[in-house]
Amino acid sequence: FTYLVEGGDCGWRMAFQYLTDRGPWMRERPWDEKLAAGVRYIVPCIANISDGPSGLTYNPGTGLSDKYKGKFFLSDFRGGASASVVHEISVEPQGAFFKATHRDWVKGILTTDVEFGNDGSLYVLDWVASWGGVGKGRIYKFSDPAANVALQKETEGLIRDGMAKRPEAELAKLLGHGDMRVRQAAQFELAGRGVASAKVLATVAADTKAVNPLARLHGIWGLGQLAAKNVNALSPLPALLADADPEVRAQAAKVLGDFKVAAVGDKLTALLKDQENRVRFFAALSLGKVGHKAAFEPLVAMLAENDDKDPILRHGGVMGLKGCGTAAQIAALAKHPSVAVRGDACVALRQLGSTLVAAFLQDADESVVLEAARAIHDAPIEAALPALAALTANPAIKNPNTLNRAVNANYRLGKAENAKAIAALAASTAAPEGARKDALDALAAWATPNGKDRLLNQWRPLADRGPGDAAAAVSTAVPALLKDAPGGVQEMVAKLVAKLSINTVGEPLAQLASNDKAGSAARIEALKALVALKDAHLAQAALAAVRDKDAKIRAEGLQALAGADPAAAVKVIADIVNTGTVIEKQSGVTALGQMKGREADAVLGTLLDRLIANQLPGEIQLDVIDAAKKRDAAELKDKLAKYEAALPATDDLAKYRTALLGGNVESGRKIFREKAQTECLRCHKCETGDSVVGPELTHIGATKDRAYLLESIVYPSKKIAEGFETVVLTLANGDIIAGTLAGQDATNLRLKVLDAQGKPQEQTVPLAQIKERQAAPSPMLPGMGEILTRAELRDVIEYLATRK
Repeated sequence: FTYLVEGGDCGWRMAFQYLTDRGPWMRERPWDEKLAAGVRYIVPCIANISDGPSGLTYNPGTGLSDKYKGKFFLSDFRGGASASVVHEISVEPQGAFFKATHRDWVKGILTTDVEFGNDGSLYVLDWVASWGGVGKGRIYKFSDPAANVALQKETEGLIRDGMAKRPEAELAKLLGHGDMRVRQAAQFELAGRGVASAKVLATVAADTKAVNPLARLHGIWGLGQLAAKNVNALSPLPALLADADPEVRAQAAKVLGDFKVAAVGDKLTALLKDQENRVRFFAALSLGKVGHKAAFEPLVAMLAENDDKDPILRHGGVMGLKGCGTAAQIAALAKHPSVAVRGDACVALRQLGSTLVAAFLQDADESVVLEAARAIHDAPIEAALPALAALTANPAIKNPNTLNRAVNANYRLGKAENAKAIAALAASTAAPEGARKDALDALAAWATPNGKDRLLNQWRPLADRGPGDAAAAVSTAVPALLKDAPGGVQEMVAKLVAKLSINTVGEPLAQLASNDKAGSAARIEALKALVALKDAHLAQAALAAVRDKDAKIRAEGLQALAGADPAAAVKVIADIVNTGTVIEKQSGVTALGQMKGREADAVLGTLLDRLIANQLPGEIQLDVIDAAKKRDAAELKDKLAKYEAALPATDDLAKYRTALLGGNVESGRKIFREKAQTECLRCHKCETGDSVVGPELTHIGATKDRAYLLESIVYPSKKIAEGFETVVLTLANGDIIAGTLAGQDATNLRLKVLDAQGKPQEQTVPLAQIKERQAAPSPMLPGMGEILTRAELRDVIEYLATRK
């Protein structure tokens, strides 16, 4: 829930949506109400309220009753009626900013929009069910018995009849009406009549005894409309800069700034010391538009006093600096004693696109350095990239968000010396591990850059430059990195060696692969690199790996041995599929699918015979089927056809049951959280997340078996979890009841329905009275069994089944 201000930036970029970790949005959390205060280039949100905002409205003044004056209403569409809600939001000023509180106003409606009618009622749209809908919808109308019905009827009539035929005196009076739609219509009508209305608008704007103070603001705004054709219409406004009403001062300052009235520069400057931050904000904003040079130092003083406490006042000050000062003046603030001023100066230079922001990369405060790095990298300011790139050599820089921008600056500059700078950071034992890994990732992607930026995912294409510079830069450091670096760095170095085809490091790769004190992930990548490079050390390393005490290493050793010595691998695999661990069996079977020769076909044929006889362990059934499908042998194809023909036609899950056992928990967790096509975390909380569209799954394995989980994924509408199924009942007497299923026994069905006030309550319906029962489809997308591969489905099942 965000306050939109002129020139403001809320931090979100659409391109973040398509990064698995949402990029800087999640790494730096500019949306976080507490942490965002340290992100100076954005206007932080007021509050995080909804998961699926799809409609927002504000009480125009005559909606419902006085209890709801000043309230916002927000439709929160969460895919299912039980989770969706219309929020009531209350906002209070907090300096120039705001704070908000909210409560659930209506639940149990799959709401898509909310709006006040001219009659004072609140109308809520109901999508009924699921993401795709059911081809029908509802409109709920909420009225309030405590409403001022006379005022509502008057409002409805005024809006219906319009303003065109009303005399000026009536229009002036309507500027103070209780409904903002009426006030605005009167204002627009007066402004539309031209300069003849200027006196009327000026009189209302100056009326300190107005019954409704909002009338004065409409007078000011009306004069602003007239000024578009005749700037002399603004002549009454300078006097209002000294008005007793702070909002009058603020709006007069705003309108004068909109038209760049230079004559009021000194008066606007004086308002920078106003008691109300909101007045100071609009004065600063307008000074920037006017370009009043004498306001530069007062703006700096205001920002120093604010000390980043009020983000809106900070934004106004930044906009003021941008308009009132030169880039050189703003850059000179690098020596200012206030950290806030130095950080705010970075943002002003960012807005100007000035390379002088690079001076702030040497600041003693890391928040200022980061703000400068953001300005150069994110805006971007291309000419300042070399200065940002140089930070990789500065050992004092530890902030990961600064370092990854410095790495990416080198990556984008793309010269041999930039590759060397990145490689030096990767090799530095003093650098944070995350930065070293990011440097290695940049080198791995060096040759053919993706058209989308590595960090921001925005379209910033670079020309291909081949792997030569990256390979040359990192080659000499590889042996030491493979030997002594942290496990995560070793893992990435091994991947990098394979990617860049660095074929001079076979011996250190083999040593890492056989080092039982190193992490298994790094050792596995070393084996994979030996395979990719077809290195002479491969056969020896693979034979050692299959005898390792670590099952994961043994499994990877089998894969490597299959390429290095197929005949030996087949003999080992034939034994392992009977005696090995699950991961070894799976790895061995997978290797059989990739090997050449009839020996592999023979082993797979035996395994298929066991599958057909229902004697094969469930953990490797899917692996055997997948491996056999990769072979050309007619015998294997016949056995696969025989197996598939024997699947029971009455079992809807038959073709999916090979996914019940043998999955990988970590892979399943990653798919659940990150796979873009499924986005499970969007609707289900499981260990992390906060969505309540579907049931929470954090402990699902303690209450549901694997078959239930499988059916829920591939046929989501077949058995919807209690509390999430929407049903529509037609009773014998013709009545229709719709609600969320709360439970059922032998005689009754219990529904959660909305009462006359829109509040949920439970209603019991005897089964004998139900003539027809219709269930809405699950909010979960159908076809997950095909969107996910069988292997992915198996991993997700394993992940969920172990959540206890």
